[in-house]
Amino acid sequence: LPPGTLRGLAHRLQQYPAVTLATAAQRRAARRLLDEARRSAGAWRDPRRAVAAGFSAQRPRRRPGDRSIGFLHAEHRRLSADRTFLDPSRPEVLIYVNAPGRPLVLVGVMFSVPRGVRGATPGGPVTRWHSHLVCARGDRRGLKPRPDGSCPPGARLRRGSEMMHLWFTGDLRSAFAIHAPEPELCTAGLLPAAHCATGATLVTM
Repeated sequence: LPPGTLRGLAHRLQQYPAVTLATAAQRRAARRLLDEARRSAGAWRDPRRAVAAGFSAQRPRRRPGDRSIGFLHAEHRRLSADRTFLDPSRPEVLIYVNAPGRPLVLVGVMFSVPRGVRGATPGGPVTRWHSHLVCARGDRRGLKPRPDGSCPPGARLRRGSEMMHLWFTGDLRSAFAIHAPEPELCTAGLLPAAHCATGATLVTM
């Protein structure tokens, strides 16, 4: 999709927003959203406090010998179901780096809206919304399609709800990346140094 597109499928949107296409007022709005989200999320830097607040920040069980590093999306089901959208003090999801033998490290948040709702774009082309193709039954939440792209019986492939990531990097461009901006997260010291040296890509958990 061309630069400046405000919403679309995650694999079609460009990874980084075209910050230069935003007006000065839009850039200020995006910066304000990022700064307020970063400040609010500081209360949940400790995953134990996040769990106490209602986020599902428990580490998934690892298979024996699994030493992979991933991005843990800790959702707050009640906030995901309410009608408050893009409130920097109430993110629907906290994003942690989950590395074996290390504490969880908070690296960002995610905002979401119900299916059929179009998210607000106060930062213009900086504050983009992405979605994924999911397998869904009726109005239920969708699940990731099978490896071959098909859906199980009774479910059909459809576009999921819109979401927006905010990453706690040092610049506006990478902070609003669609997928984890690993080079900038490495620069910010938020990913393990050994991983940053390899250049490997992490996975969502």
